[in-house]
Amino acid sequence: MPHRARLTVDLSALDRNYRTLCAVAAGAEVAPVVKADGYGLGAARVSRRLWESGARSFFVARLDEGEALRKGLGETRPARIFVLDGLVPGTADRVRRSGLIPVLADPGQVAAARQAEPQLEVGLHVDTGMNRQGLSPDDLAGFARGGSAGLKPVLLMSHLGSATLPGDPRNALQLARFREARSRLPDLPASLAASAGTFLGPEWRFDMVRPGVSLFGGGPFEQPDPRIEAVATLDAPIL
Repeated sequence: MPHRARLTVDLSALDRNYRTLCAVAAGAEVAPVVKADGYGLGAARVSRRLWESGARSFFVARLDEGEALRKGLGETRPARIFVLDGLVPGTADRVRRSGLIPVLADPGQVAAARQAEPQLEVGLHVDTGMNRQGLSPDDLAGFARGGSAGLKPVLLMSHLGSATLPGDPRNALQLARFREARSRLPDLPASLAASAGTFLGPEWRFDMVRPGVSLFGGGPFEQPDPRIEAVATLDAPIL
């Protein structure tokens, strides 16, 4: 009806944004963040298209998002799905059934994951200064000393708090802290950058970048960027 608003989702623009990010990342794996139902555009639908574009790892926030994404991708798309909320005690069986990778962010989650049988693949999130979540440097040092008994770590990650402000000195501070954290687990693939961090420079990219908003049309520095296309367009009549 002509009086109704219409949201148009352009998956070809999504594909082009993914390829742009791959070019910017220059060899680092580009792992899309599809939390909040793919930023409201349908996580399963956008992830299937991103799989066709070459994505093989994805990030969600919640356990139930990971379960839904595994079903949406289906058996023919055996992607790695990381859960940023980590491992809630008592959910190890659900994590295992859906083949999810919890990103452990506190010692309680590490302890719960160690008790799971068989071993779980896990990521480790270290707090380098954003102060939102993550293992402290001391926690990580203790983990490194104690070894990974009972676990199969596959990623070390952190999150930048000021990446949308390229000149902010906190970016360099977090980079230095992340390098120190990585020195404790040097054989583990590492990821520091999300959307904005991907554009900061090669030293921030490590082995994997985790773009979210820029995949879906948001400029990396909270302003339009000619390299990034709008994926969703809203049309509505003016009254």
